Amino acid sequence: MIAGRRFHVVDVAMALAALGWLIFAIAISAQGQKVAGDDAFISFQYARNLARGYGFVFNQGERVWGFTSPLQTLELGFLTTLGYETARAAFVAAFLWIAVAAVLLYGLGARLLPRPLALCLGLFFLLDRTEHGSLGLEGNLLIAVQLAFLLAATADRGRLANILGALACLVRPDSLLLVLPIVVVGRETRKLENLIWFAGIGVAWEGFALFYFGELVPNSYHAKSGLSQFVPFFADAFNAMTGFSFAWRWGLAGDPSMASRVVLVLLGGLALVNPNVRRRFAPAYTLLLYPWLLVGAYAWIGSVTGHHWEFYSARFFLRVSAAIGLLSLGNRLAERWPVRPALQRSAVAALLLFTLVSGGFRAAAMVKEFSTKDASYWGGARYDTYRRIADWMNANLPQGATVAIMEVGTIAYFTDVKVIDVAGIVTRGYAPDERKNYARFMLRFSPTYAMVYGNVPEMQPSASMYYRRIAYFSKQGFEDFSILELGAP
Repeated sequence: MIAGRRFHVVDVAMALAALGWLIFAIAISAQGQKVAGDDAFISFQYARNLARGYGFVFNQGERVWGFTSPLQTLELGFLTTLGYETARAAFVAAFLWIAVAAVLLYGLGARLLPRPLALCLGLFFLLDRTEHGSLGLEGNLLIAVQLAFLLAATADRGRLANILGALACLVRPDSLLLVLPIVVVGRETRKLENLIWFAGIGVAWEGFALFYFGELVPNSYHAKSGLSQFVPFFADAFNAMTGFSFAWRWGLAGDPSMASRVVLVLLGGLALVNPNVRRRFAPAYTLLLYPWLLVGAYAWIGSVTGHHWEFYSARFFLRVSAAIGLLSLGNRLAERWPVRPALQRSAVAALLLFTLVSGGFRAAAMVKEFSTKDASYWGGARYDTYRRIADWMNANLPQGATVAIMEVGTIAYFTDVKVIDVAGIVTRGYAPDERKNYARFMLRFSPTYAMVYGNVPEMQPSASMYYRRIAYFSKQGFEDFSILELGAP
């Protein structure tokens, strides 16, 4: 302990490491080669319009709850108001929340493990970029708030835990699956004087949403439900959650075998070796049950297969559970066997060295990630394609023209057109069987223009509605697109 303070020298080491990593990440990301995904630009558009005084809207004047995270939208709207470019602010904020989450994970680990082992846990998450959420989305903010909630709940700070639990639900509504059981079971959190904070914040937002949007749930819930079957979604999610990238030398990375994936799940179960996990409902539920409940909920809803960011917190806590299980097993063996203290210290030092060396390799990969142009199909190639189309629209379409588009984020952010979302996330007033159906959307909304996949010379949704192609964009690493204009049949 440091004289006059309640923190340990290891606490200081973790805090300094997080601060150093944050400065490093912001510095290397300034090169601007990394781009956000299209879904992230939906939140950016809402945040920027909020900062401009238009309100929580994607298209000006249309109150549709098309974003997932109210808290992230408010955060980015505030940063945009201060003069920061929204997309850049999202990246910097993500780095901040990763650093905060690493410190909070260390804090949670210190309640379950010896501090040196907790330090290894926090540093591993901090230094391994593959364990972080998508930079433009709300996943990193979510993990930071959920970890803060868990720390408050395990410390029996009922009021603080309820406030943080409510904020976690404002980051992503599916946090209810994590927060509600812990709040109801906790001795302090279930007290009425504390529970009212959780209920009050939730009721306040839902009341605002009902008044402002006319909805109690995001429009994305309606747009994404029923798009996949339970078993295929769950199988894909299981594969996404159980690829342990750091241990490639052990056959647990890349495309690991089913046996390797099962080993990871079993390692997660080893968290029960830790008596501090067994005695406390909050960490036991979070590490062992919550990941599978969250994935099961999305599989039941039938969300889009492959949208792994939707259950990023499940992936995170499963892997934390595996790490805590492995560390707990080693710690219990060291306690039971007559191992000399010097040998124990050497083992911890070796583990810390492995974490730092592995982190060094990850840091080098991170530098390359941010300094090399992203040409991947879903990354830079898609972004560059949409930017080319956006530039063409700005030069050739009237301001405020209505355009039917399947992926709306990037185009809307870089143009002044009014978007009709064929995927149905930021547009409402359609029947469920019309989602992702251009012809049906054109018949219902009669957009002046449509941006469709492929080389499409013309489209005639009905006998009285005819669209002809006015521009074509060939494949350049992503898909090709045709711009169609409404005209006479």
